[in-house]
Amino acid sequence: MKTERILTIPEEQAYRLCHQDFDGLTTAEAAEKMGISQRRIQQLLQNVEQKCPQLFPVLTKRQVEIQSLINDEGCNFRQIALISGISIHAVGNMVEALKAKGIYLEKRKPTLSYQKWMDGQIVNRF
Repeated sequence: MKTERILTIPEEQAYRLCHQDFDGLTTAEAAEKMGISQRRIQQLLQNVEQKCPQLFPVLTKRQVEIQSLINDEGCNFRQIALISGISIHAVGNMVEALKAKGIYLEKRKPTLSYQKWMDGQIVNRF
């Protein structure tokens, strides 16, 4: 039994070139690589989103980096700007773009761990 493709080959190529889990290219870079216009890449990605919305959102490499710096490392905008080599304003724009894509951003909470001095602080034992 032969299964039908949901996505066309150009749609799949555009998706793989732009998605953060594959090449993570910008639409301009993907367009250049495929030899088509940036507008056409955007149209292909819109088609993919209509056919397979579960595959989205697509993040750029920079957006993935910023998401990780905030969520995993607990960095603030100034620290992200220094690490990434971009302006604080650019970091703010990236964060707004992430939020617009429905990406949840929250600084990592410190991990609580047992310390020997805590033994004397126990009030009730279970």
